[in-house]
Amino acid sequence: MKKNKRWIFLLIIAFPSTFWLILETSTINSRRLPFYGPKQVVSAGDTLFYTLPQNVIDLSGGNDKKGFSRIAMVMLKEYRDDSYRIAGLWEYIQYEKNKLKDIPVYILGERALFETDTNMKALGRVEGVNVLAQSTDTLKQVSDALFKHKPYYTFPSCLVLIDGNNHVRGYYDARYVAEVKRLTEEYKHLRLREEKNQMVKDNEITNKH
Repeated sequence: MKKNKRWIFLLIIAFPSTFWLILETSTINSRRLPFYGPKQVVSAGDTLFYTLPQNVIDLSGGNDKKGFSRIAMVMLKEYRDDSYRIAGLWEYIQYEKNKLKDIPVYILGERALFETDTNMKALGRVEGVNVLAQSTDTLKQVSDALFKHKPYYTFPSCLVLIDGNNHVRGYYDARYVAEVKRLTEEYKHLRLREEKNQMVKDNEITNKH
């Protein structure tokens, strides 16, 4: 009986460690997504990555799980009249709707945009896509935060990938299906890493008790 208990105890200790090792050496870590925005070097080998301000984080609407990635897009007035800017996103939704339904997407714009633009009204009915009406000032603040020190090739109507720690991890041109596909793949990659980290954290808490 004591021998069996010893084996059970060893399994309880060994399983989380083995599982962590498998995950660490698997494809979850095969890609490292960059961090965007101004970075602060604290000391040699120690960098603080740019974190979105609290008022930007709160615009998620509370639908997505806290601590996990999400996608945001801001439709500023000077860009929203160009419907082709979401052509790739719209085409992807038509043919790959099921792949998008589990990804929290937040599209921000003025209320009039969602009430009058046919494509935007239709986007609001897509599962996984949340349209959030905001004031002009708020949209400008959010856009400035999302695109602070942005790469030269991006523009304010790009889709933005935000990780669970509120770091900007990618920009994607919604005009092209290939870009939207790349976004969904990188989101899933990031989400898998976050779920793995959460699992390891939960295991540590369980083992302490």
